Amino acid sequence: MQFRSLSSASVNDMVMLLKEHTSMMENNAKVADFVGSLDKLIAEGEKHNDGGSMESFLSLYPTLVDLLEAYKRSTKSVDERGVGSVPSIAYVLPILPRLQPRLYSISSSNVSSPRHVEITVGVVHATTDDGVVIKGVCSNYIAGLSPGTDGAHVSIHQSSFRAPRNLESPVILVGAGTGLAPMMGFVQDRAIALKKEGNTDLDGLECHLFFGCRSEEEAIYKQKLDEYERSDVLKLHLALSRSKVQPKMYVQDAVERCGEHLASLLIDENCHYYVCGDARMGDECYEAFVNVLRKFCKMSLIQAVKHLKRMRVEERWQYDLWGVSTVMDESYAASKELTRKKRASRAMNWLNRMNSVNEEEIM
Repeated sequence: MQFRSLSSASVNDMVMLLKEHTSMMENNAKVADFVGSLDKLIAEGEKHNDGGSMESFLSLYPTLVDLLEAYKRSTKSVDERGVGSVPSIAYVLPILPRLQPRLYSISSSNVSSPRHVEITVGVVHATTDDGVVIKGVCSNYIAGLSPGTDGAHVSIHQSSFRAPRNLESPVILVGAGTGLAPMMGFVQDRAIALKKEGNTDLDGLECHLFFGCRSEEEAIYKQKLDEYERSDVLKLHLALSRSKVQPKMYVQDAVERCGEHLASLLIDENCHYYVCGDARMGDECYEAFVNVLRKFCKMSLIQAVKHLKRMRVEERWQYDLWGVSTVMDESYAASKELTRKKRASRAMNWLNRMNSVNEEEIM
């Protein structure tokens, strides 16, 4: 169980439980100090209303087990056996929410394999800046299954994240890492449809895929994507963030690099845009498309945002993102403009103050 899946109230409840457990010990100054440091981290995050303190908290204690083990180590000095103490599991369990189902996008074509489903899963095995190892719960569970022997409970949910039926509709696909998963299904369907209809002139049938990963060695489905590009099924734009031979590039950078052409596609009434992956990446790509429309279509910020939101209403802009996304905030454009005005106002105040100082020096 990771704290990322817990609410702030659950984290606070756990700290309160540790405080109660600490109060029952004797000579517990060291333990009380440990619990107090947890309280301070949470209080700082609430005071400043930002995620900085909570991020620090998660880096130190990314899972409940990490926190309890740290607490146990702090209690060794007051435990007669020197093994440490933790609250009973009976007190811990009521605080925990139920483990939620993991949702993965299908990465295979229903046309080519209607009875066979593929998913693309990145096995999470990372280390925080503080040296704490984090293992993904579901990804490691799936990786540990033995084909033909083990089984898992699986259900399929209907989704509106679907490619356009009309092959002549321009398509812009953006996926980073395993966010490529649904795009592969789209492209497979597209390749089959193009072959079935016997299309030989593909110049007007545009499909741009922006795929981001760290290096070419980590580019999943690379051989298949190269094959699709050679067959003119799509145009591949590969963004590498940790390449040893190319400058660092993210998918949003690749979008802005192709800005002029993408702008001409976005204003097409039949254009469809899909993005899948981390919510922060989705937001940054959204910013990139806003910039593209403003630069090459001479739109204002308000006009660019309205255009993309109209695409959303018409189901021509769809996203499958994990994390917290802000791109659908109704006040997005207004808040951006307000921020710009505040910055301009502060800059003007500073300039006036500097001019005033210079005048005093002259006098």
